[in-house]
Amino acid sequence: MHIKRSNIWLAAVTKQNVNAAMVFEFLLKMVEVMSSYFGKISEENIKNNFVLVYELLDGMLTAIK
Repeated sequence: MHIKRSNIWLAAVTKQNVNAAMVFEFLLKMVEVMSSYFGKISEENIKNNFVLVYELLDGMLTAIK
């Protein structure tokens, strides 16, 4: 499953049959959170804030469990 925002593709893969709506909701929430942290989502912003993106993903995925 994937979404595209500002020439950036965010993708999610699963090993099991999961609710697709929840996956898309997570991807959209990730876009929203990244936008609030460093404004426009671009390749340059993601490269410059790689550690922050990683920590955000870790925090968001930990909260889901």
